[in-house]
Amino acid sequence: MDAIKLVDEMSEKGFHPDKFTYCTLAAAMLKAGQVRESQHLLVKVLSENNACDAAIWNVYFHNLILDNRMMETRSLLMCIMDEGFIPSTITCNTILKGFCLEKKLDEALNFLQHYEWVIEGPDVVSINTILHVACKEVILQ
Repeated sequence: MDAIKLVDEMSEKGFHPDKFTYCTLAAAMLKAGQVRESQHLLVKVLSENNACDAAIWNVYFHNLILDNRMMETRSLLMCIMDEGFIPSTITCNTILKGFCLEKKLDEALNFLQHYEWVIEGPDVVSINTILHVACKEVILQ
Protein backbone atom coordinates (compact mmCIF):
# COMPACT_ATOMS: atom_id res chain seq x y z
CA MET A 1 0.00 0.00 0.00
CA ASP A 2 1.36 3.42 -0.98
CA ALA A 3 0.28 4.92 2.34
CA ILE A 4 2.75 2.73 4.25
CA LYS A 5 5.55 3.96 2.00
CA LEU A 6 4.47 7.52 2.72
CA VAL A 7 4.56 6.90 6.48
CA ASP A 8 8.04 5.37 6.13
CA GLU A 9 9.18 8.40 4.14
CA MET A 10 7.74 10.70 6.81
CA SER A 11 9.87 8.98 9.43
CA GLU A 12 12.98 9.14 7.27
CA LYS A 13 12.49 12.90 6.88
CA GLY A 14 12.07 13.44 10.62
CA PHE A 15 8.28 13.71 10.67
CA HIS A 16 7.23 11.08 13.13
CA PRO A 17 3.76 9.63 12.63
CA ASP A 18 1.44 9.92 15.62
CA LYS A 19 -1.50 7.82 16.78
CA PHE A 20 -3.83 9.58 14.35
CA THR A 21 -1.58 8.69 11.43
CA TYR A 22 -1.53 5.05 12.42
CA CYS A 23 -5.25 4.86 13.21
CA THR A 24 -6.09 6.44 9.86
CA LEU A 25 -3.77 4.10 8.01
CA ALA A 26 -5.04 1.01 9.85
CA ALA A 27 -8.66 1.99 9.21
CA ALA A 28 -7.94 2.52 5.50
CA MET A 29 -6.30 -0.89 5.34
CA LEU A 30 -9.39 -2.42 6.95
CA LYS A 31 -11.65 -0.78 4.38
CA ALA A 32 -9.42 -2.19 1.65
CA GLY A 33 -9.87 -5.67 3.14
CA GLN A 34 -6.30 -5.85 4.40
CA VAL A 35 -7.12 -7.06 7.92
CA ARG A 36 -3.86 -8.95 8.51
CA GLU A 37 -1.72 -6.10 7.16
CA SER A 38 -3.54 -3.67 9.42
CA GLN A 39 -2.92 -5.98 12.38
CA HIS A 40 0.79 -6.15 11.60
CA LEU A 41 0.99 -2.37 11.45
CA LEU A 42 -0.78 -1.99 14.79
CA VAL A 43 1.32 -4.69 16.46
CA LYS A 44 4.40 -2.76 15.33
CA VAL A 45 2.99 0.47 16.77
CA LEU A 46 1.96 -1.20 20.02
CA SER A 47 5.35 -2.89 20.45
CA GLU A 48 7.21 0.38 19.87
CA ASN A 49 5.02 2.48 22.15
CA ASN A 50 4.09 1.12 25.57
CA ALA A 51 1.88 4.13 26.27
CA CYS A 52 -0.67 3.58 23.51
CA ASP A 53 -4.04 5.04 24.25
CA ALA A 54 -7.53 3.75 23.69
CA ALA A 55 -7.66 4.93 20.05
CA ILE A 56 -4.88 2.58 18.93
CA TRP A 57 -6.22 -0.29 21.03
CA ASN A 58 -9.76 0.23 19.70
CA VAL A 59 -8.59 -0.09 16.11
CA TYR A 60 -6.56 -3.17 17.03
CA PHE A 61 -9.53 -4.78 18.79
CA HIS A 62 -11.69 -4.04 15.76
CA ASN A 63 -9.06 -5.75 13.61
CA LEU A 64 -9.06 -8.87 15.76
CA ILE A 65 -12.85 -9.03 15.77
CA LEU A 66 -12.99 -8.77 11.98
CA ASP A 67 -10.51 -11.65 11.90
CA ASN A 68 -12.89 -13.78 14.07
CA ARG A 69 -10.58 -13.62 17.08
CA MET A 70 -13.09 -12.44 19.69
CA MET A 71 -11.82 -14.56 22.57
CA GLU A 72 -8.29 -13.28 21.99
CA THR A 73 -9.70 -9.75 21.97
CA ARG A 74 -11.39 -10.21 25.32
CA SER A 75 -8.31 -11.83 26.87
CA LEU A 76 -6.09 -9.05 25.58
CA LEU A 77 -8.43 -6.41 26.99
CA MET A 78 -8.33 -8.04 30.42
CA CYS A 79 -4.51 -8.28 30.31
CA ILE A 80 -3.94 -4.65 29.40
CA MET A 81 -6.51 -3.55 31.97
CA ASP A 82 -4.47 -5.43 34.59
CA GLU A 83 -1.52 -3.29 33.48
CA GLY A 84 -3.46 -0.06 33.96
CA PHE A 85 -5.23 0.49 30.65
CA ILE A 86 -8.53 2.30 31.11
CA PRO A 87 -10.92 1.38 28.29
CA SER A 88 -13.30 3.93 26.90
CA THR A 89 -16.96 3.36 26.19
CA ILE A 90 -15.92 2.91 22.55
CA THR A 91 -13.61 0.08 23.62
CA CYS A 92 -16.45 -1.62 25.47
CA ASN A 93 -18.87 -1.12 22.58
CA THR A 94 -16.30 -2.67 20.24
CA ILE A 95 -16.07 -5.72 22.50
CA LEU A 96 -19.88 -5.94 22.73
CA LYS A 97 -20.16 -5.72 18.96
CA GLY A 98 -17.65 -8.57 18.65
CA PHE A 99 -19.70 -10.84 20.88
CA CYS A 100 -22.82 -9.90 18.96
CA LEU A 101 -21.21 -10.56 15.58
CA GLU A 102 -20.41 -14.06 16.81
CA LYS A 103 -24.01 -14.37 18.05
CA LYS A 104 -22.82 -14.78 21.64
CA LEU A 105 -25.61 -12.78 23.23
CA ASP A 106 -25.15 -14.36 26.66
CA GLU A 107 -21.47 -13.37 26.71
CA ALA A 108 -22.34 -9.85 25.54
CA LEU A 109 -24.93 -9.50 28.31
CA ASN A 110 -22.49 -10.90 30.86
CA PHE A 111 -19.82 -8.43 29.73
CA LEU A 112 -22.30 -5.56 29.86
CA GLN A 113 -23.53 -6.47 33.35
CA HIS A 114 -20.26 -7.46 35.03
CA TYR A 115 -17.76 -5.17 33.42
CA GLU A 116 -16.54 -2.40 35.71
CA TRP A 117 -17.22 0.76 33.74
CA VAL A 118 -14.28 2.87 34.95
CA ILE A 119 -14.99 6.29 33.45
CA GLU A 120 -18.32 6.16 31.70
CA GLY A 121 -21.17 3.71 31.82
CA PRO A 122 -22.83 1.91 28.96
CA ASP A 123 -24.33 4.28 26.46
CA VAL A 124 -27.12 4.10 23.91
CA VAL A 125 -24.82 2.34 21.45
CA SER A 126 -24.03 -0.35 24.04
CA ILE A 127 -27.68 -1.10 24.66
CA ASN A 128 -28.69 -0.86 20.98
CA THR A 129 -25.92 -3.27 19.97
CA ILE A 130 -27.28 -5.92 22.30
CA LEU A 131 -30.93 -5.18 21.52
CA HIS A 132 -30.23 -5.57 17.80
CA VAL A 133 -28.83 -9.07 18.27
CA ALA A 134 -31.48 -10.03 20.84
CA CYS A 135 -34.23 -9.06 18.44
CA LYS A 136 -32.62 -11.03 15.61
CA GLU A 137 -32.42 -14.11 17.85
CA VAL A 138 -36.08 -13.84 18.79
CA ILE A 139 -37.09 -13.46 15.14
CA LEU A 140 -34.99 -16.44 14.11
CA GLN A 141 -36.39 -18.72 16.84
